[in-house]
Amino acid sequence: MSRPLLSSSKKDEQKERTPERNPVLNNPYEPPAEYWELDSKGRATTKLLKGRRPSAPYPTVPQTWGQTRKITDSDKNMHHRINQIRDRVDAWRHAGYPGIGSNIVKLLNYWRGEEQYKTRPFFCQIVAIETIVWLCDGDERADPLLSDIREEIRKACQKHNGDDILRYATKMATGTGKTMVMAMLIVWQAMRKQGRTDILIMVPNLTVKDRLRVLIPSKSDNVYKDILPRNQKLPEDVRVSIVNYQAFQLRSTLEINPEEGVDAKTRRLITAGQGEPDHWKETPAVMLDRVLSYHKGADKIIVINDEAHHCYRPDDPDARADKGEVVNPKDAALWFSTLSYLSDAGRLGMVFDMSATPMFISSASKADTELFPWIVSDYPLIDAIEAGLTKIPRVPVKDLTGLDEPKFRNIFQYVRKADRKLRHDDMNADVKDLLVRLEKKYKEETERYAKNGKIPVMIVVAYPIENAKAIFKHLAGYKDGDTWKEGYEMFSNIKDSKPVPSPNTMLVTSEMDDLDDSDWKELMIDWKTFLPKETNAKERADHIREVFQTIGQKGKAGEKIRCVVSVNMLTEGWDARTVTHIFGYRAFKSDLLCEQVAGRALRRSSLPAAGLKSGEILPPEYAGIFGIPFSFMLGSGEALGEESKSWNVKTLEGREQFRMTFPNVHSYEIRSDTVTLTLDMENVKPYRPEKLSDKPGHTTVMGPTGETEVMPDSKRVQTAIYQLAEHVTRRYGGSGIGKTPFFQSALVAVHQWLDHPNVECVDPVMVSYNPNLETAATSVYEACVTNIDRPPILPIFADQKDPSQKHEHTTKGVDFDTTLTNKYPPSGGIPARSELSAAACDSPEEVRVAEILDGHDGIEAWVRNERIGWSIPYIDPKTGGWREYKPDFIARTSGGKCHLIIEYKGQDTRDAQVKKKTTEEKWIPAVNSSDDPACDGKWKYVYLDTPARIGTDLDDAIKNALSDTEEVQK
Repeated sequence: MSRPLLSSSKKDEQKERTPERNPVLNNPYEPPAEYWELDSKGRATTKLLKGRRPSAPYPTVPQTWGQTRKITDSDKNMHHRINQIRDRVDAWRHAGYPGIGSNIVKLLNYWRGEEQYKTRPFFCQIVAIETIVWLCDGDERADPLLSDIREEIRKACQKHNGDDILRYATKMATGTGKTMVMAMLIVWQAMRKQGRTDILIMVPNLTVKDRLRVLIPSKSDNVYKDILPRNQKLPEDVRVSIVNYQAFQLRSTLEINPEEGVDAKTRRLITAGQGEPDHWKETPAVMLDRVLSYHKGADKIIVINDEAHHCYRPDDPDARADKGEVVNPKDAALWFSTLSYLSDAGRLGMVFDMSATPMFISSASKADTELFPWIVSDYPLIDAIEAGLTKIPRVPVKDLTGLDEPKFRNIFQYVRKADRKLRHDDMNADVKDLLVRLEKKYKEETERYAKNGKIPVMIVVAYPIENAKAIFKHLAGYKDGDTWKEGYEMFSNIKDSKPVPSPNTMLVTSEMDDLDDSDWKELMIDWKTFLPKETNAKERADHIREVFQTIGQKGKAGEKIRCVVSVNMLTEGWDARTVTHIFGYRAFKSDLLCEQVAGRALRRSSLPAAGLKSGEILPPEYAGIFGIPFSFMLGSGEALGEESKSWNVKTLEGREQFRMTFPNVHSYEIRSDTVTLTLDMENVKPYRPEKLSDKPGHTTVMGPTGETEVMPDSKRVQTAIYQLAEHVTRRYGGSGIGKTPFFQSALVAVHQWLDHPNVECVDPVMVSYNPNLETAATSVYEACVTNIDRPPILPIFADQKDPSQKHEHTTKGVDFDTTLTNKYPPSGGIPARSELSAAACDSPEEVRVAEILDGHDGIEAWVRNERIGWSIPYIDPKTGGWREYKPDFIARTSGGKCHLIIEYKGQDTRDAQVKKKTTEEKWIPAVNSSDDPACDGKWKYVYLDTPARIGTDLDDAIKNALSDTEEVQK
């Protein structure tokens, strides 16, 4: 069952908030280890695999200053609905995504694939996009509950947003990849419709806008090439723009075209300081045409709201003002008005909200916040922590004060109200005590980060600005008359009684643009010492902003910053990944604020782009959280479980004689005039097409006197057979319908297959519709054998399709960390015949293979194929899409005349056989037929599936390879 919303007693409440297991146990690319089970019909049951399902919107009872947060009826209803949606999406996924187009099915299957070509999405990202697709495109006939859920969300949006604005909100914790979900959403929108697609991404500030530039298709570094299947590109008629919501203000027509009207001084005289009349301002339609000129002529504009908690109707009864501390009501009104303007103009399409905290902001006098009632998917911070997608927060849990809440957990509350105003030259004793301890901890982290060439960062969030200035001067130093006072050793901007060339500590405030020279000298010591040249106030602010946005990034302006003191809130979109400690000195009146501030410290320093292997987990990273009263972190302790030990694999210098090279094959060129297919009648498996509710096929009608008449399907039988033969041809890498011997033989094979007694297909037209088309093509493909007269196939290299791709991969420049527990050599040392420092293996049997290769006299060099970039392309028979197969080992025999591709499989599966067939019938023949230098030598495939015979079978394969190459030489 899902976690309860309310605890029956304080004891039960404390018990529920106490983590019961070590986090970082789940693989972020796979479903949580504890998840609901599905029955034989694909329905979610109440039986749990190990314990609990993913968290509800509030995994525990949030608290503020020790007071239980009020859980509203709206929260409970949404909690129930989100669980319902999860169950139905689970069942929909397991059923193969019925009810949507085949191109979208292939796209979802590609994203879920374990051997994705490039960046592998996290499980939470997959679930988020699946949920949106199901809600928008799912078939209500297949799932009647979908209609009820859609209606419930529509009514919630009608109440809070008006009659014509439908919003779907996705809640994802900071650091779990909202940008990737937005990219997937854009790809889905482009694929689901024909013709032009217009998408507007609305953001709260320049920092977020800069971070999201990778979503602009025209940018060379866009993310789409990482998430699109091979041979696919984003359609050219997709228009994506990113706009700050502030741009949608109704401007003065005289301001827009001052040359056509009076100057500003005259306008002030005319209006007598009372403001311009409405008829002097542009209309909403004119404003939209001005701001959205890139989308001129668009029928509907799809809107994605990033940091969507900034967008709500200010007159909403659940949207109480928070005195500007988190979201200014005027800002919310401006953002929401843009949706209203688009809706009134008939230009608003679907609206998708993205936020880690999609909530109405509470008032300062109350502890409750209200979630957006149109949330459809939730991945909360506690789940992100458990999956290792974020750093693990370390928070104070006990001290010697005897207080119910440790002093350093919420130090602002502990300090007497009269003493909360800080002085830089006479710092509060408790605050100073904590800062001294944090510097000591920071120094320890500095030594650890230095091994990777990085500098850790500490964050201080203080309010109001007077307290931020005081802490800044206390840490960074200050000028007292003619004397420079040094700050803390690690954070001081003053050394040897003068300012340092490059500051260690900086102060960030939203009022940077308004600071004058005296302010800069007071806050930044002396801006002339570290700004590149004499600048004006705006240029100085832009430079400081650049420093701030590049903190922790090697070679950038902010690389050497060690401490950031921020007034009120850190800018949303700031994604520094080297934060190790954060200290909050202000009142935290809501869980929203706690999560937003602490979230700035929880981004991991690194994530593997290619994903993790089964059994491998991300090594945990930690961040110290002080002064921020996280309610759900009570009882978390100083260290949550043992750290998984990671170790490094890299290329060793001076071992070029063991370097391995591998041709980077993209696909295969079939010489259709030299190969034909024959159906192996003994290998045809039983097949029956699925009944398709929307495809009636042949229909028999009867008249009143009993006469019958058959109405055939509108699609001709012969066309359907040709279509199936075309799909079989594509499975072999060929293309389309034609008069080639290969296609004609495929056509014959399809006819024979349809006539086979194992195939129950009365109406061949039924196999021309998906999913039957894919399953039938797979059945024919698996039953066919090829007849080859001469080399029928050649490799198509990756750089032939994309010049930016490598022509070949090598073992040069490999460097990665892993937590795999199986390693060769197991007790230190280095391999005898590999250029890499070690082999990261998935099992003891693979360690055995590595040991044999390293000690065999017939092997000249070898490598474990782990994160070196090399793979074999094959077509997944389930989906018809391209996949990447990464064999376990590659070895070069003595004399360098033969390469062995070695695969160990403890369990022989259908998928393993598909990869084996592709390697033996396509990749190896293609490479061996090529005269390209990257394909030098002969290539052979070795498939090991018996643990007890690994040594014998591998030895025989090596000897056979040596014998074959000797015969060829003779």
